[in-house]
Amino acid sequence: MKVKIASIKKSRYEDIPGIRTTIFFQDCNVKCRGCHNERIQDIRYGKEHEVKDLCEKILAYNLPVKKITISGGEPMMQKEALEEFINELVQEEF
Repeated sequence: MKVKIASIKKSRYEDIPGIRTTIFFQDCNVKCRGCHNERIQDIRYGKEHEVKDLCEKILAYNLPVKKITISGGEPMMQKEALEEFINELVQEEF
């Protein structure tokens, strides 16, 4: 399965306490007033990844920290890919 990702940021601490990798999913239908990330609202943009390849990339980034933040856009706009991504991480004993 493929997923559209706006960006992946390593070694972040801005999103939540602790150092982690943040994955910004592409696409959002909420269109919040004053959105600071309008560029990632449109699914036509972003980079397409195979979910398994994305998991491998995230696992390689995160060792030994093993913390991620899933952000967006709105990750639930790609619900099936998000579920597969999370399941893949769990299978890899993330």
